[in-house]
Amino acid sequence: MTVASTNTEHALVATTKAQNYNLDELVPAVRQSLELIGGLSSIVKPGDKVFVKINHLSPPSPPERGIVTHPVFTEAVIVLLKEKGVEITVGDDIEEGDGDGFLNSGYRAMYERQNVKLVNLRAAGFVEQSELQEILNKANVQVQSVQEMV
Repeated sequence: MTVASTNTEHALVATTKAQNYNLDELVPAVRQSLELIGGLSSIVKPGDKVFVKINHLSPPSPPERGIVTHPVFTEAVIVLLKEKGVEITVGDDIEEGDGDGFLNSGYRAMYERQNVKLVNLRAAGFVEQSELQEILNKANVQVQSVQEMV
């Protein structure tokens, strides 16, 4: 186990070791990491809405390929969040191609086991900031933030 920083100007990072993607082993390892940085209760409160942003890179593939956040790791995080009584949504901006990209990666099965919301941000209409700026530029619209206007 490692704690990387105690300086409040830097992010606090903790790591623990797990031998495999076994939920019974990952839950205590993730819990220990969170406790090393102050515990999950210092981050979320009952009733909070929490979005767990996974990395679900293209092409959709099985977790063993190592290009998506392993669904069992995400499931361990969800188990701990459920203990805190929060509303959980899991997702990423994924290209599904001809089918359900979450099915191939194991996320569809995890979502069903844990009964949480699973969202493809792309299908839900999410637009990245750079894409939004390109759209606005083509529309001849100038965008200023509130800070720039003050």
